[in-house]
Amino acid sequence: MQNQYPTRLLFPTSFSDACFKTIPALSEWMDDPNMHLTILHVYDPKKKKRAQVENQLYSFFAEADQYGRCERILVSGPAEESITQHCKQVPYDLVFVPASEPTGFPRIGHKSLRVTLLQNGISPLWTSEDQLNGNSLRRRPTSVAYVMSNEENWQDQLTAAAYTASRWNVPFHLIYLFPPPNVGDGTLAADIFVQDPDGPLVELQHLGTKLPVPVRVRTSTGNDRVELPRLLRECSADLIFMGSNLSVSRGLFGTTVNPIMKSIPGQFICFPKGYGKLQNQEYIRMVDQWEPLRSN
Repeated sequence: MQNQYPTRLLFPTSFSDACFKTIPALSEWMDDPNMHLTILHVYDPKKKKRAQVENQLYSFFAEADQYGRCERILVSGPAEESITQHCKQVPYDLVFVPASEPTGFPRIGHKSLRVTLLQNGISPLWTSEDQLNGNSLRRRPTSVAYVMSNEENWQDQLTAAAYTASRWNVPFHLIYLFPPPNVGDGTLAADIFVQDPDGPLVELQHLGTKLPVPVRVRTSTGNDRVELPRLLRECSADLIFMGSNLSVSRGLFGTTVNPIMKSIPGQFICFPKGYGKLQNQEYIRMVDQWEPLRSN
């Protein structure tokens, strides 16, 4: 996803209701001749036979095969561990992981697949809470926003978000919440936001000349749980990019995705901590281990 629109998509599916509800959103992304989709399922051989699971995998999102750019991979083993390992070995441009229905009370120390991929993965993560709130995912983005945080690779993140806005031909907004980062923390974001009050806008305007779309900057101060939803609603953002610092939240029961995602309708693309580290890595196919399935 470096400096271009994502073209290699991964959809790990458990055949859950949340996965089925994500198909309309995925279909919108697949409406591009350059897209390639991999549908991955991990099963427990102690509970199900491979032939049975293969039938489920072929029937899930069956219309994807009509694109001619879809492969299906079946893996046996622990689901979360297998998906995380696969994402590290095959650098996809975007991994689709929707929010799942809560099952019982939160468990102390438990991490969801989304949190695990954000902390240990290298590929940006698509997610949404809309399907849990009864909102339709069958719509194209109308406004893209990038929420800037104090991360070393923020320029790569900004560029990726801008190219996505360009692909959809929609307005692009950059959002930043003051107070500024501490001086001397070694990040580029700090260098930008410790200048005079007009410094951030001047610097961002300079960066904007290198992007494929105009950048509309929105800044504010205060609590992010209050100000961030307000700014996102003001710019009508329904496709929101943010880094790992903002994507995860630490609380009483451990690390979870940021609760802000539940309060704002739309699609989120979250950059993991490892984003950009394998920018030049070749696209690796682990044929012996991952066994692609293709329809006849």
